[in-house]
Amino acid sequence: DTYLGKVLVSELRKVDGGFHRVFGTVSQGVEGAPKVVKRIVHRDDPKKAKKMIETLQSCKVVVIDLFSCTLEDLHFAIKALKVDPTQSPPKPTGELEGEVTFVLISSAGVWANTEASQPDGFLKESDWQRRQPIPGSMYEQWKEMEDLVMSCFNREGSTVKALVVAGGALYGEGEDCFSGLFKDAWCGDMKHLILGTGQNRIPTVHSRDLARLVRHVMDNANIVAADTPYFLAVDQPPAGEGEKTVPSAQAEIVQGIVDEICDPFQVPSVEEWPEPDTEDPAELSALTPCQATLAMDIRMEPSAHMLDPEFASVSDPPGWHCKEGLLKNIRKIADEFCKERKLRAMRVLLGGPPAS
Repeated sequence: DTYLGKVLVSELRKVDGGFHRVFGTVSQGVEGAPKVVKRIVHRDDPKKAKKMIETLQSCKVVVIDLFSCTLEDLHFAIKALKVDPTQSPPKPTGELEGEVTFVLISSAGVWANTEASQPDGFLKESDWQRRQPIPGSMYEQWKEMEDLVMSCFNREGSTVKALVVAGGALYGEGEDCFSGLFKDAWCGDMKHLILGTGQNRIPTVHSRDLARLVRHVMDNANIVAADTPYFLAVDQPPAGEGEKTVPSAQAEIVQGIVDEICDPFQVPSVEEWPEPDTEDPAELSALTPCQATLAMDIRMEPSAHMLDPEFASVSDPPGWHCKEGLLKNIRKIADEFCKERKLRAMRVLLGGPPAS
């Protein structure tokens, strides 16, 4: 029932000649889960936890996203797949009946403090062993969770293949990270701000294209997880002839949303984010997910799998959903926001004197 969970169900369910059986968990309630999910599992008590373990062990593909997962959740899933993640190194506790593909969905934020090794300043998924998050950010734990999954499963003799798919800032399908920017623009609240010059580059990807990369790698029997366990999902904004595509700048993203959805105004710049309206010390010192995203400055190349002509060939419609990025598709993204949030513009005519 989460933002990304609903997109994953939609994109992963269909298979040639039929449908996958989809099981899942919920964060809010069963009523919010897609109707096509065959079984909702929990671990609220020992009986339900046992059923969830049996369900996990019956699956050929397990997908967990770090946007709605705790370390405790991850440990539970790993233990269900017969590995003890609390040991150093992780220790197998048994054998599964068949092979399993374990896909962990992460974020480009885990790479936010990584120095590029290429002269053009771009990072590639082959640089995954050098990835570094911003110190003190939540992505430090995300990196530890990524490493934990790969160390638990990508070992000799393992029947579980672990893959990590890290996406740029997610957009589309009603928004999550950028929801505040879209909401304020829709309501006409001129609260938008640009940090610094706004020229920092922010890798982005539509949530459907991230899900399509997940689908692509989980179905690819040629991927050897021990060699290539990490994949980057980022889009490709248009570039000039002979130029390399680069992520959109922070200022372009914020101003682009404003110009499309509300009466345009020049978004002001600030040197630092204003303090939140709270007395909680932890919240005072922490950036919101949107602020942390808007402060990123990294250039990434999409996975080679996304550049494959056969990428997402089984999707409906096939191929990328928004290959050229948020700004090039801003009208489509705005329509998705309004549809998902059930928003509709209204025209009001006031009649009466003196014009009547």
